[in-house]
Amino acid sequence: MAKKFFHIEKHLRIGVGVESNSTNLLQDMPGIAEVHPCLQRNSQKAYLDLEQAEVYPTRIEVKVPKVLRKSQWGDILFSDNKAGARVLFGREEEVKPFGPDKEGGYVPLRLYKAGTPFEPVFVRVDEGPHTHFLRVDARWQNGTIVIDIDRKPKGIPYFLYFLKSS
Repeated sequence: MAKKFFHIEKHLRIGVGVESNSTNLLQDMPGIAEVHPCLQRNSQKAYLDLEQAEVYPTRIEVKVPKVLRKSQWGDILFSDNKAGARVLFGREEEVKPFGPDKEGGYVPLRLYKAGTPFEPVFVRVDEGPHTHFLRVDARWQNGTIVIDIDRKPKGIPYFLYFLKSS
């Protein structure tokens, strides 16, 4: 059974989506977990199958199916597990943290195949009196999307590090 999301930690799930100009993608194609139309762009977003990912990984490598190889961009999609924790995100060049939207609980971060590098994102997880951080980086190379997760990051942006716990 194909999986769109998996946990990278107790209160945070991740998914990988690739947008295609094709409108002929099917959910039962190898390597694809779900397909959604993007009506405003006359395209489809295919969420890749993450069934083989290990629990709480430090690196994820997802092969982009051949049918999606001409795609130029996609998303790393974060979803918080609402119960029991507050999850916030931040990047070095920003001045305040951001979090999941109120409607769906998702944070989509654009990933390009070429040209524009992915800016690493720091993740703050407050669970009761405990706080911990992750740093997530991603790249798309040679038909594979690679996501690296640092569980003991250095250089956490000050606005994220010094935020009061929930």
